[in-house]
Amino acid sequence: MIEGIDLSAIQDETVRKQIRQLLNLLEKQWTQLRALQEENQLLRDEISELKGMVS
Repeated sequence: MIEGIDLSAIQDETVRKQIRQLLNLLEKQWTQLRALQEENQLLRDEISELKGMVS
């Protein structure tokens, strides 16, 4: 789960569980976004290299 967030102040266990699930989903999406951004940059670099070979 995202570090530094204290859910213990939330009294309602159901709400606390739902927020924990949302934070876990957010963290998963963030991880996927970073991976896709890195892959996108690698592909952009490769395209640039290939364009340089053709010109």
